[in-house]
Amino acid sequence: MDGTLYSSEPLIERVYKESVDLFNQKYGKSFSAPSFSQIEPLIGQPVQKIYETLFPQITREEKEALGNILIRNFELFISNEGGTLFQGVVPLLLSLKEKGYTLLVASNGKREYLQAIIDKFSLPFAPFVCVEEQGIERKGQILEYYLNSYNESPDALVMIGDRSSDFDAARQTGCFFIGCCFGHGPIEEIKDADALVEKVEDIALIIENTVAVR
Repeated sequence: MDGTLYSSEPLIERVYKESVDLFNQKYGKSFSAPSFSQIEPLIGQPVQKIYETLFPQITREEKEALGNILIRNFELFISNEGGTLFQGVVPLLLSLKEKGYTLLVASNGKREYLQAIIDKFSLPFAPFVCVEEQGIERKGQILEYYLNSYNESPDALVMIGDRSSDFDAARQTGCFFIGCCFGHGPIEEIKDADALVEKVEDIALIIENTVAVR
C-alpha cells in the first residue's frame, strides 16, 4: 500500500513525533522521535522490525503501548488529512475492478492503518487479511492465503510493490511481480522484477497482458 498506491510522507514524521511525545508524557520516558530520513528506509517492513530499529531500547510492553498510540494517531491523521495517493491510483483501481479483477491488499501494515487509507479514499478493495492474522507472519503467506481462498493458481495473481519483501512474496508463491520505481524502496530491491513501472498508469496494461479475468 504505502509506496505503491499511497504515500504517508506528508504526515508520517508528525505522527511519530506526536505519538512519541504522548508516550513519553504518559509513561515518564524520554524516547526521541525519529526523523523522516530514519523512518523512510523502514516503510514496508513488518511493524515489529520498525519499532525495534527506531527504538532499540524499548521493552515488549512499551512497544505495545507505543504501537497502540501510533496506530490511533495514524487513523486520526489519515482521516483528517489523508496523506497522498499517487497520481492515477483511483482511475486504475476502478478500471481494473470494472473489468472484473479482484483487488486485494498484501501489506506488512496494521489493519487499522490500511483500513483508514481505504476508507479515506474509498478504494475498491475486496476483504483482505493482514500480517498477525490467520497465523500469517509475512507477505508471502498473505498471497498463499488468497490463492487458497479463491482456489486459484499463481498465474492468476499479480503482486505489485516497491520493496524486497514484495519481490520475495511474489517469488515465494510463483506469481508475476511488478516493481514500482516511484515508491520508497531503492531500485536495487526490485531490479529483478518481472516488470518495472515508472508511474501508476503503466500498471494496467501489464496486468491485462499478464492475467486474464476469470
